[in-house]
This record gives sequence, structure tokens and C-alpha cells, in this order.
Amino acid sequence: MRLHELEVAAFGPFTDAVTVDLDALAEGGLFLLSGPTGAGKTSVLDAVCFALYGEVPGDRAAARRLRSDQAAEGAEPRVRLVATLAGRRFELTRTPAWQRPKKRGTGTTQQQASVRVRERVDGSWTTLTTRLDEAGHLATTLLGMNLAQFTQVAMLPQGRFQAFLRADSDERQKLLQRLFGTARFERAESWLRERRSEARREHDRAHLDLSGTLGRVAEVGGADLPAWDLDDLALPARSGEVTAWTHELARAADDDRATLDAGLADVATQEQEARALLEAARVEAERLARRSAATAELEVLRARTDDHDEEVRRLEAARRAAPVAPLRTRLTAALGQQDRAGKDHAVAWAEAEALLGPAPVLEVPEPEDDADEPTLFDLPDDRGSKSEPRGSRSERSERHETPTTQDAPRWSRSERSERHETPTTQDAADLTWMHEQADAALADATAVDGARSLEHRAREVAAGLAEVRTEVARRTAQVADLVEACAGAPTEIATLRSRAAGAQQAVVRAEAERRTVRDLEARSTAARDADRVLTLLAPARQRHAEARDEVLAAREVLLDLRERRIAGMAAELAVGLAVGASCPVCGSAEHPTKADPAPGSPDATAERRAQHDVDQANTVAHLRDEEVRDLESRLAAARARAGDDETDELLARTEVARAACAALEAEAAGLEQHHRDLDRVEQEQEARQAALTEARSALDRAEERRTALEEQCVALDAELAAVRGGHPDLDTAERHHLDRVGAARRAVRAAEALVSARTHVLEATAALAAAAEHAGFASPEQARDATLPGADVDALDARVRRHRERLSAVTAVLRDTDPGPATGGDQAQPDLPALEATHRAALDRLGDHRGRQRQVAHRAARLGELDAEVTAAVARWTPLRDELDLVARLSTFAEGRSADNRWQIRFSAYVLAYRLSQVVAAANVRLARMSDQRYALEHTADRGRDRRGGLGLLVRDDWSGLSRNPSTLSGGETFVVSLALALGLSDVITAEAGGVELDTLFVDEGFGSLDADTLDDVMDTLDALRDGGRVVGVVSHVAEMRDRIPVQLRVTKARTGSRLAIHR
Repeated sequence: MRLHELEVAAFGPFTDAVTVDLDALAEGGLFLLSGPTGAGKTSVLDAVCFALYGEVPGDRAAARRLRSDQAAEGAEPRVRLVATLAGRRFELTRTPAWQRPKKRGTGTTQQQASVRVRERVDGSWTTLTTRLDEAGHLATTLLGMNLAQFTQVAMLPQGRFQAFLRADSDERQKLLQRLFGTARFERAESWLRERRSEARREHDRAHLDLSGTLGRVAEVGGADLPAWDLDDLALPARSGEVTAWTHELARAADDDRATLDAGLADVATQEQEARALLEAARVEAERLARRSAATAELEVLRARTDDHDEEVRRLEAARRAAPVAPLRTRLTAALGQQDRAGKDHAVAWAEAEALLGPAPVLEVPEPEDDADEPTLFDLPDDRGSKSEPRGSRSERSERHETPTTQDAPRWSRSERSERHETPTTQDAADLTWMHEQADAALADATAVDGARSLEHRAREVAAGLAEVRTEVARRTAQVADLVEACAGAPTEIATLRSRAAGAQQAVVRAEAERRTVRDLEARSTAARDADRVLTLLAPARQRHAEARDEVLAAREVLLDLRERRIAGMAAELAVGLAVGASCPVCGSAEHPTKADPAPGSPDATAERRAQHDVDQANTVAHLRDEEVRDLESRLAAARARAGDDETDELLARTEVARAACAALEAEAAGLEQHHRDLDRVEQEQEARQAALTEARSALDRAEERRTALEEQCVALDAELAAVRGGHPDLDTAERHHLDRVGAARRAVRAAEALVSARTHVLEATAALAAAAEHAGFASPEQARDATLPGADVDALDARVRRHRERLSAVTAVLRDTDPGPATGGDQAQPDLPALEATHRAALDRLGDHRGRQRQVAHRAARLGELDAEVTAAVARWTPLRDELDLVARLSTFAEGRSADNRWQIRFSAYVLAYRLSQVVAAANVRLARMSDQRYALEHTADRGRDRRGGLGLLVRDDWSGLSRNPSTLSGGETFVVSLALALGLSDVITAEAGGVELDTLFVDEGFGSLDADTLDDVMDTLDALRDGGRVVGVVSHVAEMRDRIPVQLRVTKARTGSRLAIHR
């Protein structure tokens, strides 16, 4: 893995987009990531992890706040990383979830995280995925490690490894489990533990089944169990005693069943013979009882023979009269319908005559009593030739004449209807007249309906007339308003021209006043500057005098130190003399009596410090002098600009000038508005003149339309009055004519219904007489007397059939129970109680024998089944017992509780201990170099206070030959050991990931605790990491590291956010 380019925006402390060219940093193989605390050094590493895995390591991931709080509202947080993974070049762009402003309204809404992964193929970028899960899986697959492993291998967080170095076994186990993924070994432990519990449950269940089955064998067989321990049947089961005992009980039960089966046949034969004798006796007793009962029943039936014959005759007559009854019902219904039709005819005809007037009466002489009145079918073709009406019904209706005496009939139609007479000539004439009246009324209604278009046209013309009248009124008012508006416009135009002239003069005066204001403002500003500089000048002069005093004092100290050093120079030279070396003064190699320095004698270092103090005091004095000179120059310039006037006077004159200028500017500002108003008023006047001309023309046209519409309204009203014929409106006239049509049609239907009802009465009377004669009755009344209700007919028929059935049944019984001549007549009654007692005794003997046989057979069958169950239970239990022994040994061994487990540690802990030993071996290779072959890590399997072995760490001091706890190391020693441990862990995880090459590594913090020599050794180790083209980034804010590592990525912080920059 090699990182090429990193870009972050609105991420962590970086508010704006910053881009880092990591290839430029990799040119030297080693670079420093530096910056003050809190600037964002760790955020750079977080950005790399987020781009690869979509999350950040450590506790920062729990906060879920990756977006910069100082970023601009709406700025999208983004991380883009270009890296080579497994030999392929990728670009990973991710955005975390954040609260973005809503596009509509106020507030924020959740923006989900996103990702885009592109690969460089044939010189162009190709998108691989935009799914979060696929992107994370891709990074894990290509790197061969998850986020936790990546941070330990590629980031090397020293603080965590110091904690790992000093942690107890439990904490160390948690980290190793997270890095090496020992879940499969823990699952193996859990599986063995669960399998042991399951095997024990299966073993106990099989053992319980065997002991329970043996208890049932003893209970069924009626035998005592041998002296076995039912809680542990291993010994008798292995020796075969259990199966042998059950086999013997089953064989004895089979022998008892065979003995009882042999004696069953004799007892069964005795029972069958007794049962046959009893059944024959019961049959004979039943025959005698039936014959006696049948004889008594026959005598009863012979006694009621006459009653039976009378019932047969009545039944036959009722059956013949049954077909006549419906015709009699039909006649009754026809008479009722005729009565109702007559009443309906009288009512309908009266209603029709109330609307249409009386019908005309024919001049027909009164018929003789024995003569038949002409009927409807005898009328001549010219039905109206003998009537002399004063005019048609419709004509009289149009003239609104009242009926005359000629229209009155000689008898009322209701009387003719109630007499049930056949239709007469008068009835036919009335029906014809009523049809004519209906047609005439319908024609009148049609004429009224046709006139509705005239009414609609009249309404339209009236509505148009109303609109035109409204328009005439509106146009008249409009003309009046325009005339009034045009009259007042000249005065307004003159006023606006006067105001525009005054504003033009104010423009000229305002420009001169503004020049005066600017001059006064400049002088006022200069006067205030002079006052402000004057207040600063006195303190500056005081500080200048104090700085000159400090220079003099520092020079006196320097001179004093220099004199005292010169006085003790011999002792200073003696300190530098070595045995055999020449004296720099006399050249002698022998130094018999060296001069000793006096107490408190200054050396070269003290002199340099004193000289430095003098230089610093001169610098301060020079700065103070420059400050005084600058203030004096500024004061002179300000006074020259301000003139001789005082500051307060200048400020007052400025305010007066500003007020006058503001007033003139306000007046001048209305010039353009005055011109615009003048133009507007003149244009409005012209528009009003044009509108007045147009309004007068429109008024003339509206008055012409009003006159034409008024003439049309008068003509349409005359036509509608003729059609209404005296009715207030067309709807009333139409309802009147429709009521006439309805009344005439109802009268016609009532007359036709009356004729139909009379015909039905005649037909029903003839049919009733013919049916009675056909049934054999002299008259319909005789047939009515013979008729019986349906229930009486059914009851009579049932009694006749019952009599016949009883007679047939009795005859059949007597025939069947006749003993015949062969038996010599009826026999004596058999002794049933004695025969039943004999059979009952035989049946009891058979039941007892079968009961004993069933018990023995059941016991034998049950013992056979239990024998087979015991054999099967022993066969099931034996392999389960062997499997439990094996699984229990494996499980206790994996849990570290077996005597065979020498370290007494669990399986998963053993794997972690092995991994830790690999890490220690890899770490010692680098620790020997960094500690000058003094320290080495030791992996110990001894149990600690936590009772967990295999994960202990000690540090062996080869100078003393002793091993000690890592907590006893100093700060620098702890950093060196933890760095070696981190590098060793990185090597082991890299090897486990399939040898993935990590060409970019980061070492985080901890260098400030090292001395110069140890730091050199550590830097040599870091230089060795660059072998093979690897790039190592050191994260530190120690100043000395900036001197040692020339290529640096510096992080600077500010109130507006942090920045990244490369320095060489």
C-alpha cells in the first residue's frame, strides 16, 4: 500500500479544502508530520482511515461528528485519497453523514454518507462502486486487514502500545483478540463445551431410559430386580447380565401363554351349545306372542266395517269436487274486480268531466224491457251523426263555455257501471269523445312547449337590455369624471414646473456646501490624530529613558564579569588540561600544581549570557528610540493638516456644514422626481383627453343599442301573451293542458278496464257450470256441498288407508305364525329362565378363562417388547458413554482445566500466547538495536493475579541479567520498548495478511522523552524501515525532530480552521 494524494474539505479542524501531495513527501523516504497540539495531526491519519474504511479509529468514532464545526454553512465534508493497493491505483472519495441546510424552508436535514471508488485503468478513471458496504469490503480484501489491524500496523499509535506494554493479561487479551481474530478458536471452545453438555444430556437420557425400562420389566414380570445400582448400570450392562435377565422373564411368560391357549377350545364349545338352546326357545316364545296379538286386532277391525265404507264414499265425492273449487274462486275474484273497475270508472270520469266538461248525449229512444240495448259492437260507422253538440269539446274549452242541458246524459254513468251492464251505444260515444279530448289537449300542450323558444329569446333580449342600460349609465358617469379631471390638470402642471426650478437651484448650492464639509472633516480628523499621538508620546519617552538605563546597567554587569573572568583565567585553563597534554600557555606536558577556580568565578558561558543581555537591552533601547521619533513625526504632520483652530471648534463647524449640506441635498434630490411628475401629469392629461373622446363615442353607440332592444322586447311580449291564452305564464298554461291530457287518458283506461272486468265475469260463470256438470254433479251448488278442506281430505284418506293396512298386517301375521298340521298345533310355552341361567353359567366360565389368557398373553407380549427395548437401550447407551468420555476430556483440555494441559490455559488464550511470542520475537530484533543490546522482551506463561496464563510480558536487562516488569521502565525506555513492540506487531500482522506490502507507515508521538543518543538509535531504526522504498511519516510536535527531519508536513491552526503545507 502506498499513498499518493490526500484531499480533505470541511473535515475535522480543516474548514476549507486542503490537498497534500504525499508523493512529494515520499521523495526522502522519511517525513515529519508536525504542528501544535490540537492543530489536526491526528485528523490527517483519521482522514486516511476514513477514506479506506469509512470510519475513524478509537474513541473518535463514537462521537460521529466528522464535519468541521467551523466550515461554511452548506459546505459538504469530503475526503479523497489516491492510493496504490495490491498493485492497483485507486481513488476513494467519501463523505460522512452530516446535517445539511434544507433546500426549501429553514432548518437542516440528515444527508446520508456516500462513497465513490474509481480505479485507474489504461490511463483513465473507471468507477467501480458507489455502495458503502462494497467499498469497505474492497479495502479490507485488498489490504488483508480490518480497521483495527490497519491502525496498529500502518499508524503505530505509541500511546496505545505503552498501555499495551504495561497492561494486565485481561486487557492485553482484548487487544490481541481484536487484532488477530481468535473468534474461531473461542467458537471451538464453545462448541466443545456445548457438545460436552449435549453428550452428557444424551448419555443421561439413554441411561435413564435403560433404568426406567428395567423397572417396567420387573413390574410387568412380577419379579424383583437383581442387586444392581440403577444410577450406574455400566458393569451389568457390559457383562450381559441385564439382557440375560430380561430374556429369561420373557421365555417363562411365553410358556404360560401356551398352556392357557390349549384349554380354551373345550370351554368355548360348552358355551356355544347352551347359547343355541336358548336362542331356539326365544324364537318359539316370540311366535306365540305375535299370533295372540294378531287375533285380538282382527276382531276390532271387523267391528268398524260400516264406518269404513261411509268414509270411503265421502272421500270419493270430495275428490270429484276438487277440480270445481278453483273455478268458483275464479268467479268470485272476477265479480270483485268488476266492482272495483266500476268504482274506478265513475271516479276517473268525474275528474275528466270536471276539466273537460260533460260529454255529449246521443238521441237514442229508451229501449223496451224485452229489447236489447245497442252495444258498442252494433254502432254505425258514423258515430257522431245522431248527436247534436253545440261544438267540439275543444272549441267549447277554447271559448270557456259551461256545459249545456244537451250535454247532460239521461242517466248517470256511475249507475250504468254499477248495474254490470254490457257496453252501450252511449258508452261507445263517450269513449270516442274522450279520446278526441285527449288528442286536442295534447296538441295544445305541444303548442305551448313550442313557444318556449320565444320565452328564452325574450329573456335574452331583456338581459341584453339590462346590460346596455348599465353600460349607458357607466359611460355617462365616465364622461362626467373625465370632464372634471381635465379641468384641474393645468393648475397641477404649473405647480410642478415651479418646484422643478427650485430644485435645480438647490443642486448648485449643495455642491459648494459639500466641498466645505470635506475640508472641515479632513481638518477635524487631523486634529483628533494630533491629540491621540500626543497622549502616546509621553509614555513612549518614559519607556525610552528606562531602556537607556537598562543598557547602562547591563554593560556594567558585563564589564564586571569580564574583569573577574580575566582574573581567574589560569584556573579556567587548568580545567581543560589533561594528563600528558601540553599547556596552552607554557607548552609543558607536566602540571604539578593546577590553579583551582575561586568560588563563584564566572566562565565563558556566563560572559556570553551577559553579552547577550547587553545586546538585548541595546535592541530594546533602539526600538524605544524609533518609537519616540515616529510619534513626534506623526504629531507634527497632524498639526500641519489641522491648522490653528481647536478640535472642538472644528467639530462644531463640521456639524453645522453637514446639516446645511443635508438640507440642500434633500431639496436637490427631488429634481428628478419633479421632472418625472411633470412628465407624468402632462401625459395623463393627454390620455384623459383621448379617453374623453372615446367615452363619448361609446355612449352614443350604447344608446342606439338600448333603443333597438326595447323595440324587440315589446314584440316578443305580444307573441307570448297570445300563446299563454289568459294564463299568467307558459308553465301554468302547459300544466293546465297536460292535466286535461292526463284526466282524459285515465278516464279512457278506467272505461276499458270496466269492459274487461264484465267480460271476465261472464266467462267465469260459464266455466263453473260446465265443470260441475263434467264432475257428475247436478249443479255447482251440489259440487260446493261435496267439497271438503284439504286437511279434512288428508285426514279421511289417512284413516281409510290405515284401516286397510292394519287388516293386511293382521292377516299376514296370522298366516306367518300358523304352526301348520306338521307340528300338531301350538306348542307349550318354553322355560326361558332356566335356559338363560344355564347359558349364563357357561358364558362366565368362558370369560374367566379368556381373561386369564389375555393377562398372560399381554404379559408375555409386553415382556417381549421390553426385552427388545432393553437390548436397544443398551446398544444406544454404550456409544454415547464412550463419546461422553472423549468429549469431556477434549473440552476440559481446551478450557485449561485438564491435568494434561501443562500451562493450564484455554485454547484461545494459547493461540494468543503463540501470537504474542511471535510479536516478541519480531520486536526484539529492533529493540536490541534501539537499546544498544541492553533490553529484550520476554514472553512468560506464568499465571498472574488474574489467574490467566500465557499472556505475560517482562523486560530483560542484559546489563544486569534480571527481568523486570515493564512498569518499572523510565519514560524514554518505555517509548523505545513500546515502539519496538509496535513494529513487531506490525510485522506479524503484515505476515498474517498474506505478506501485504505497506509502503507508507506513520509513527505517532512519544519522541520527546528520549535523550540524544537513544533518539539517534531510534532514528536509525526508522531509517531502516525505509528499505525497499517504504515511506515513514513521524508524527511529533518536538522541536528537535524538526531539526533532524528536513521534509515536513506542517499543520497550522487558526480561528478560521487549520491548514496543511509541505516544508523542506
